Amino acid sequence: MFNISSKSIGLITLCAFIALAGVNLSPAQAAQAASSADIVAMINDRPITRQEFYDALEREAGEVVLNQLIAEALIMEEGEAKKIRPSKAEIDAQYAAIRAEYGSDEEFDLTLMANRLTPERLRYEIELTLILNTLAFEGVVVTDQEMLDFFYAHAEELSDPAQARVSHIVVATKEEAEVLYSRLQKGEDFASLAKSYSLDRDTARLGGDVGYIAQNEPLIEGFREVIDSLGLGEFSRPVKSEDGYHILMVTERILAKPATFSSRRDYIRQVLMEQKAKSFDEVINTLYNKYDVKVHWDSYKHLGNTD
Repeated sequence: MFNISSKSIGLITLCAFIALAGVNLSPAQAAQAASSADIVAMINDRPITRQEFYDALEREAGEVVLNQLIAEALIMEEGEAKKIRPSKAEIDAQYAAIRAEYGSDEEFDLTLMANRLTPERLRYEIELTLILNTLAFEGVVVTDQEMLDFFYAHAEELSDPAQARVSHIVVATKEEAEVLYSRLQKGEDFASLAKSYSLDRDTARLGGDVGYIAQNEPLIEGFREVIDSLGLGEFSRPVKSEDGYHILMVTERILAKPATFSSRRDYIRQVLMEQKAKSFDEVINTLYNKYDVKVHWDSYKHLGNTD
């Protein structure tokens, strides 16, 4: 069975380091190597040559890399055979979505460098993944009855839970919190105090607004009970957490909304499609058994399926 290893490739291991350190060139060989353009590094007058470097890479990661290259070739071969050609627009959209996960171009570029990727290589990997996705979902069918059965089995999970919109002020000590609680009792504005005193600066600039918290969302111990007990516009006594002491206020409540089949139909279909889809490993194993894979290097003959 053909498998791609998903583990990261440790190209410079202790064994490789020892092997390289054990290389012993004669002065004449060293001089010859030193005069060439094929030197990767020099330790005093001892060179590490490009060939030594490639040999070490091949020894440590050759099988993993060849496995990967075979898998990529199989995916592209099947894509061409079945005319699965992701458009530039599709690739651009995926690329933009990945880029959007990073705060800046610099952070994105550094991440690419850290993963030994160029923008071109990332686009190629996106293309491979789009083809692989298409192959994984090939032939998958979900019936209306299957969707209805799933809906009735998971109706509660599919419903929108009740939500509370919460604001907070967090300070370092109980004494500070009590002072602010007293000021709130006297009628001072919660949002203004949050902007001035809250240690959570991300929410402080919003007047302490944390946003909507769903009824089934996990919270710091004790917070759920406090939030559930508050009426609209009410604020709590100071509540302790690892970050300090919080004063909580509920500014809005949204009632739970039971799910309907029509509103969840597309979501249910996608869930069931993903459950039925083949894994990427299954797809590649199928392609491996479909196409002739001839490996010419003796040390990697076992990766082929054809003599």
